[in-house]
Amino acid sequence: MATGSDYSAGQAPGHFKGSLSSRQLSLPVKSGHLVMGTWQSVYLGEQRDHDGAREVLATLHGDGA
Repeated sequence: MATGSDYSAGQAPGHFKGSLSSRQLSLPVKSGHLVMGTWQSVYLGEQRDHDGAREVLATLHGDGA
């Protein structure tokens, strides 16, 4: 549970924005290339007003073909 020392009401907008977007994504890959439509894109966005270290974890699954 967050306490007053590690949470402030100023973070609420970032938490709200984060709840409107997905935190995980599955993307099709065929022959080593991302399969997306002409107008499709993937964006990563920071929802807080201050900098902070972030990590992106990619897990690849495939049949090796």
